[in-house]
Amino acid sequence: MFGEPFATPTRDEYFMFLAKATALRSCDLSRQVGAVITDERGWVLATGCNEVPLPGGGFYDESVASIEDNRDKKKQYDPNYIEIQRSLIEFIGVLKKAKFVDENESDSNIVDRLLHGEFKELMSNARVRNLIEFGRVVHAEMHALSQAAAAGRAVQGATLYCTTFPCHGCARHLIAAGIKEVIYIEPYPKSLTLHLYDKEIVIAHSPAGEHEVRARQPVSFRAFHGISPTLYQRVFAYRPRKDNMGTIAEWKPRIAIPVGAAFGVERPQAEVAASQAIAKILESIKLESDEDKAENENASATSQGS
Repeated sequence: MFGEPFATPTRDEYFMFLAKATALRSCDLSRQVGAVITDERGWVLATGCNEVPLPGGGFYDESVASIEDNRDKKKQYDPNYIEIQRSLIEFIGVLKKAKFVDENESDSNIVDRLLHGEFKELMSNARVRNLIEFGRVVHAEMHALSQAAAAGRAVQGATLYCTTFPCHGCARHLIAAGIKEVIYIEPYPKSLTLHLYDKEIVIAHSPAGEHEVRARQPVSFRAFHGISPTLYQRVFAYRPRKDNMGTIAEWKPRIAIPVGAAFGVERPQAEVAASQAIAKILESIKLESDEDKAENENASATSQGS
């Protein structure tokens, strides 16, 4: 972060950057997720992103010209959301038959009020809104596992880097495939992984040791620590490492400044100037408020006198 020219990415930082790069290949309507599977040597076994599967293997992308693009952007709607609506309509129909709901209002109108109308806030955290089973896309973790299987690469004991915490559907396959460790960045509130597989996974706070996680031991799920993919290039980009004589460059930490910081700007002075500017604005507002108050009092006194 302070420009040390010989600081290079850790494995976690490098592979998460690859996962993020893979995520950007996704054209999913909801989010972009990327995954990378690596072995204990630090070799990449497979990658994947959340996208509609392509016949023959893989997924649709811009380079597949021989097959018509059939991603959700072509469908122009999210199938999972449509199925949530249908599930609600079906359930409303059941409630009507059971005499729990007014039969005079249409099923679709009730659902529209629940999802978009006056009851939207009540439905925002309802479990039915978190259904993820009806999407056309294959999740990034599953695409990575599928790619490894197609290439004949064993993933038992491997590590999976994912930009988002895996959903329960992917988690069950990661456990079954023998993945040793999962490292993620973003949370995923819809995931029921911790609830459904509380004995099969463990939330870790540090990397697994070489012999710490063996077969039949819980899969380690660990939050990513390090330089984020968004800062990766800025932090690790090349800086001069030698002088004109070929001698190694000297890095002086005592005078180093953060990467991307503005030159010639001393932060304490900048903060003082900003606080003084804000003080002037607040004083101006106070004066205007006092003047308005005085005018109102004068107007009120004049009115009472008359």
